[in-house]
Amino acid sequence: MLLKFKSKVIGSATVPPAPGSEVVVNGDFTIKSNVPSNPVTGDGIDEITEWDFDFKKNPEWGNFSQEGTITSAKLTMTLRTNGHDLATDNLQIKFGALGFVDPTKIRSLPKRETRTIEIDLLREGYTAEQLKHVLTANNGVIPMMYFDDAFICFAELELEQQVSTCSCNLLQIQADSEDVIAEPGNRKPNYLVLSVSDADGNPVLNLTENNIQVDPMIVGPGGSLVEISRVQPSSRIQGFYFVDLKPIAGQTWKAGTYIFAVVVHMGGKRGQALARVLMDF
Repeated sequence: MLLKFKSKVIGSATVPPAPGSEVVVNGDFTIKSNVPSNPVTGDGIDEITEWDFDFKKNPEWGNFSQEGTITSAKLTMTLRTNGHDLATDNLQIKFGALGFVDPTKIRSLPKRETRTIEIDLLREGYTAEQLKHVLTANNGVIPMMYFDDAFICFAELELEQQVSTCSCNLLQIQADSEDVIAEPGNRKPNYLVLSVSDADGNPVLNLTENNIQVDPMIVGPGGSLVEISRVQPSSRIQGFYFVDLKPIAGQTWKAGTYIFAVVVHMGGKRGQALARVLMDF
């Protein structure tokens, strides 16, 4: 299965000039002088322009897979050149010790023109594994830097990832619930215990409340929705979690049977289960 993810950053075509000692924010871009003697910031001469491709803002990003292969990384940029020579201009992912993109397309741009160019990061700079490492280590963000004699007002990075559609994307979930201290009329935590493993039976680690959804499909008469107040991994056996549930604000537990639908998702993998508890005194 082929997945596509896009991240776009936009700035104005021009910005008011600022002293060379100042940092200029142009929409999603940040511009600063590259040399102490630079009198002006924002004219595309002797400057460093930085921005982030934040893929977490993409609604499909939850499907990104650690096991999938990035097959395409197409970068589109709009640049305005000036009268300066581009012989030293460079573009790079500003993360760790990664090097520069092949500068051929940039350095061959004509002077005093605005052009939109496309650069294939997998052919002209980086490997698929390097890109995936940046995305994983930097929480879905690829930081970029352009250096030094062009003004950038638009950039977009489109990634394509090939992932398996087999059961490898399945999380195995088991859930159980018990009202040890929760009872009708109070808001103390009702305990939900989860077992989470991958398709091969290996424990799934580092889950947080952002990876877990709980919905009370059946509640005691007058019961309400619930919220997660704590997710705590077991300190003795990996892949097991304590999840504390509370009624939403202003509500209390009601007497009767609750049946919870539980969904766990992580890196494009997903699993679901049901848990039941009798809320009584």
